[in-house]
Amino acid sequence: MLQKEFLPALKVVFLTRPKEETPVGTGTSLIFPNEYGGDHLELICEAQITLFFSDVYLQYVYDRENYELLTEELKDLFAGELCAIVAYDGDEWLFGRFISVELLPSISDVASWWNFLFPVDEPRPNLSSSDGVRIKMIYWNPESNRMLRLTEEALEEIEAEA
Repeated sequence: MLQKEFLPALKVVFLTRPKEETPVGTGTSLIFPNEYGGDHLELICEAQITLFFSDVYLQYVYDRENYELLTEELKDLFAGELCAIVAYDGDEWLFGRFISVELLPSISDVASWWNFLFPVDEPRPNLSSSDGVRIKMIYWNPESNRMLRLTEEALEEIEAEA
């Protein structure tokens, strides 16, 4: 299983942390091929660890807290308990992050997705000037991948029903 392979490699990376002055492009790269044929995962270990999975790009510093966080996130991703959420406004990438699948709203509940991804107290995309926000849910096993489009019309329909 992939988890058995990545844990020792990840521990070695954290123990043999590159020097701060390691030039970009000269660090260690760990690539985990996807046994399901989906996107592979890559960790680039330089002054900090950069994780690439699909359109998700995350960075971790070399400390115990980040080691434990990264280890748990990878275990959960490989087990299907975590997915990558990537949001686009048209062609513009808004964000990418990992989210526990237990926290995801129902795929048919557009209003809950809107509030889940764009809390009221944070800036929100202007849906009237675009074709909506495209949300990609990317799993380690690509059979579970989903896509959702949040549009102004869909949100207006929900508000009218309430």
